[in-house]
Amino acid sequence: MRYLSRKSSGIWYFRYQIPKAFQAQFYNRTEFKRSLYTRDYQRAVLLALKLELELRQKIAEPENQFDSTHTNVEPVLESVTTKSRLQKSKSSTGDLKGFVYEDTKQPSIELEDVLASYAKEKRAKNVGESSIKDVASNVRLVHALIGTTNLIEVSRDDVMDAIELLRSLPKDLNNPRNKKYFGDMTVLQAIENNKEFGFPTIIDVTAARYIQRCSSLYSWACRHLELSKNPFADLSTSIKNNDTREEKDRKKPFSLIDLKEIFSHEVFTLSKLGSKPRSRQKLNYQYWVPLICLFSSMRPNECCQLRNVDVQTIDGVLCFVLSNDHSSQSLKNKTAKRTIPVHKQLIILGFEQYLNSVKAEEWLFPELTYTERAKFYGKVDSWFRRQFTEKMALTKQAKSFYSFRHTFIDFFVKNGGIHPIHRQLVGHLNGDITNDVYGSKFSVLELKKEIDRVSFEQAIKHIRRWKHISA
Repeated sequence: MRYLSRKSSGIWYFRYQIPKAFQAQFYNRTEFKRSLYTRDYQRAVLLALKLELELRQKIAEPENQFDSTHTNVEPVLESVTTKSRLQKSKSSTGDLKGFVYEDTKQPSIELEDVLASYAKEKRAKNVGESSIKDVASNVRLVHALIGTTNLIEVSRDDVMDAIELLRSLPKDLNNPRNKKYFGDMTVLQAIENNKEFGFPTIIDVTAARYIQRCSSLYSWACRHLELSKNPFADLSTSIKNNDTREEKDRKKPFSLIDLKEIFSHEVFTLSKLGSKPRSRQKLNYQYWVPLICLFSSMRPNECCQLRNVDVQTIDGVLCFVLSNDHSSQSLKNKTAKRTIPVHKQLIILGFEQYLNSVKAEEWLFPELTYTERAKFYGKVDSWFRRQFTEKMALTKQAKSFYSFRHTFIDFFVKNGGIHPIHRQLVGHLNGDITNDVYGSKFSVLELKKEIDRVSFEQAIKHIRRWKHISA
């Protein structure tokens, strides 16, 4: 019986022939195969022996000796393999070469080669650089979970295992504030250690996005390279369908009390803006980004990445034109590319004067800088977290900066319901194939009339009008 095999990538795999009496409990598989996530032979031998022993013990336990027609031991296997793949070998082993064979003839299509070709084509089609990087980052993480960078080696079972691990992936794993917990851990180590830390994990919609991006890459490789199969096909939809939480349950809108507290801050009532330490450049984003998101439904980064050319007058109406024309700009999906009239309240508060003050700049908020992790939103997120999220305990209430967007949507929910014109404003599909495919878009004048209905007068009545303050 052969327990170990090594792929051309150098990764060792554990292979176990399932006894016939137990095969029904493994979806009628005849073989159990898992990556050991290591290229070190001595460590692989120890892990394989430990895995075989634990697997045999689990199968032999009385609670697993039940009727094979109604259950399986897959959860048991996952608990065993997740622990085993993270064990460190601490001693040498004897000569166990008789248990090993090497697969040296397996062809290879390496992930980094595919990503390079994929990126080259996308750049030629003017796809934003940040979108290309997002795909690469997600795909690399999933392959780290699978344990190989050779696309040919990835099986449907490997993908299903990766999905289960993705559901345990800590949210905001790479955020600097979590570095003290996860440091330089591998993804698998972070998942295992988070069982102790107990940080929130990513939601199924996010996991589905990882899998969808992998599927897109594999489909591309099937069309343009010699890859014969896409083991990720059609799996992202099933993940989304398993997420029974509604969008409004994930991010709740702000209450009137919340808005009053936020807009009572000295930034809004006394014009006490922060400034950069060296240049003393005023941080105007502190004033404008929350207000724009509240009165436009923009997602945080959609607002933070605006350029001056994205603020245009159309049919006599000042508008935000959301796009990903610049390489540093990105949008969530196709419907996020939209035009939003500037709300009358923003005009009253001095937005046109602010626009004139930065007309020589490329970006609407030149004090914001781009990073690969947080895009243009990083500084806004840090500031809002310090000033409001922590002090108001917003996280425990399922609220965040995104709640400005949900508060905008909630206004229409409570005042006549959501209609196609509102979905166009917020960048959602109608959910009606007739409207989505054949319906015409609303004009800027129609959008302006509707957006100006939004009112939070009681919450913002103490806000001081913006005025230019030189550094």
